[in-house]
Amino acid sequence: MIDTTEDLCDVARLIRSIQRLEGNPDCFGAARGNCEQTVCAWREYCLKISRPPADSDPEDAKE
Repeated sequence: MIDTTEDLCDVARLIRSIQRLEGNPDCFGAARGNCEQTVCAWREYCLKISRPPADSDPEDAKE
């Protein structure tokens, strides 16, 4: 059986390494639904996996 949480961690580390090599911020997975890196090759995937929980209050993210 594949542990998807562990696999995702490995993918995130790999992508962050690539981001550093490209000279970009190594922020993959940290967006929480908001990303200013509009030209990042990983942006769409990152936003998809790093959305805030559906029951979270958007006002809380501003603090």
